Amino acid sequence: MDESPRSQVALLTHGAAHQQAGRFEEALAAYEQAVTRAPLDARAWLGKGLALWSLQREAEALAALEEARRHSTQTPAAFHNQAREYYQQRRYEEALGAWERTRRLDPGLTAAHLGEGLALAALKRQAAASAAWERAAQLDPSLTFAGSQPPLPGPLPAVTLSEEFVLHTTTPPAPPPGTCLLTYNDHTAAVHCVAWSPDGRLLASASEDKTVHLWDAQTGARLLSFRRHRGAVYAVAWSPDGTRLASADANGAVKVWAAREKKPKALLQLGHIGAVKALAWSPDGASLAAGGDNQAVRVWDATSGKLLYAYAKHDASLCSVVWSPDGKRLASGGRDNAVHVWDAATGENALTFAHHSHLVHSLAWAPDSTRLASASWDDTIQIWGPREGEQQGFSYSGHQRDVNAVAWSPLGQRLASASDDQQVHLWAPEQDSAVLVCPGHTDWVMSLAWSPDGSRLASASRDGTVRVWQAR
Repeated sequence: MDESPRSQVALLTHGAAHQQAGRFEEALAAYEQAVTRAPLDARAWLGKGLALWSLQREAEALAALEEARRHSTQTPAAFHNQAREYYQQRRYEEALGAWERTRRLDPGLTAAHLGEGLALAALKRQAAASAAWERAAQLDPSLTFAGSQPPLPGPLPAVTLSEEFVLHTTTPPAPPPGTCLLTYNDHTAAVHCVAWSPDGRLLASASEDKTVHLWDAQTGARLLSFRRHRGAVYAVAWSPDGTRLASADANGAVKVWAAREKKPKALLQLGHIGAVKALAWSPDGASLAAGGDNQAVRVWDATSGKLLYAYAKHDASLCSVVWSPDGKRLASGGRDNAVHVWDAATGENALTFAHHSHLVHSLAWAPDSTRLASASWDDTIQIWGPREGEQQGFSYSGHQRDVNAVAWSPLGQRLASASDDQQVHLWAPEQDSAVLVCPGHTDWVMSLAWSPDGSRLASASRDGTVRVWQAR
């Protein structure tokens, strides 16, 4: 005798019961049966994702949860209720199609067979209608038709008691902070920069292999490769609206790409003298700034490519250029150990900080534009008050070697830093000790990028990989 559950809802109920009892392997088996039976059923994918997550198979879990999101409207109740509307509007062919999809999603749902029979009868296909009603009677022996067709079955609730656990547990528990969620290793040389898209769905990475890769931030699947650079790519940056991507290389080329096309499409190519090490978009997306070996910050119109300004004050090549979130100032740091703050409207050098004893490799503005963090090869990070030109009494010295990157969390509550010591540190701006250390890279860590919601952190390394970490 076949002991397997007859309906899709029964499979989901079995899976939910096992999941609640901590029998995760049994839950996964039930949900996998449900997925096999109904590949478009979001409930089945969701349950599978939860079971996989409980088994610490995070990558597979995230892929299953993405399938659940894609099929979130593909539920038997949704199709059945749509079919009822079509039937009442006398759109019988469409009603039949919707009920057939309902039946494929859940062969054990009596209402699907009843409705299918009604649509078939309305289309004068009486023999097929009788067969559908007979299937309904086999599922529910209490049904009797006595030579007449059944009434239109009522609407199904979006959430039934048997589905409640699965549908209400829509997000898995977050893994512990410091967990490496995925490692991206499609580059063939050192990765110098990583940038998160404003919508949080994509990551872009720039490498010495002369390419920029665009990839899915959840699964690590590569989506596009930009291959038109002739030298190592040192910088990559998203426009604020996420529609364009800028990249810069060792030969002085700055390129602006259409980031949402199916194939790489270059929109602009801008000229620079010497290697370009840093890029920054203005908050309104109208301008693009770059800095590198020519010791100047150059600012272009990001649509026409016209050079707007060239700020020159440094005595050596630049390593970092950042635009304040309020759009009023630019900051630059370089091999002359100095940090300069510029008025973005006039190009005037408003302030100069010169407290580092080695080159300044990275800068980051706080989200409210009131503080500026600088990371140096003197193994420290300092925080400045860019209006007063004063160090704000804080210097972080938790790394053991040169510090290459610093980044504020989106809400300004944490700073992340990366170093030649192959580690990523997370720390509070007022504390000189790390609250979290993320080891795992096998070479210098060169760049950092927070997800827009602050839950994850990406790091790029000379070991050729980008890692994504759970940050909270």
